[in-house]
Amino acid sequence: MKLLSLAWRQLRRDLAAGDIRILVAALVLAVIAVTSVAFVTDRAARALAIEANRLLGGDAVVRGDAPIVGKKVHATWSQAHNDLPAFVRSMQPKVSELSSKALSIVASLGGGLLKFLFSFIIAGIMMAYAEAGAPAMQAIFERVAGIARGAEFTQLTTSTVRAVASGVIGIACIQALLIGISLIIANV
Repeated sequence: MKLLSLAWRQLRRDLAAGDIRILVAALVLAVIAVTSVAFVTDRAARALAIEANRLLGGDAVVRGDAPIVGKKVHATWSQAHNDLPAFVRSMQPKVSELSSKALSIVASLGGGLLKFLFSFIIAGIMMAYAEAGAPAMQAIFERVAGIARGAEFTQLTTSTVRAVASGVIGIACIQALLIGISLIIANV
């Protein structure tokens, strides 16, 4: 029971200090990012499944003697239309190669997302302890550039980091908004 009481007191102290709030905000933002990526992925997968079913169902019709899309594409399409099982067997190596490439792309995206989340957590931890690190950074600048310019360099560095972080977050929000709008327009 003492351990639980101690943990509760430490949690209240950390909440009052503001350290936990930054970590919770970072965690909430990470969950929002993962959820939005999962949502876009799900919508894209559904759209691909619908198009694949339409294609395999034979709903698309190609007619005419003169192919509009080119002779090679017309021949491939006609072969698929006339004998779909043989066409699927003939395309098996290409499909397996394409699926392995797609799987490697998805794995790369997943690895990139994990790296992003890891860096986001590290950035949250660094922000939580930024106040304690500021005097150490100023001492380093004072040693390198002199006492008179140390505070100036510390302020300049802080302003630069804040501006870059704000710019990155702003651009990410704009990109997410534009991608969402384009997906809605494309009915994906």
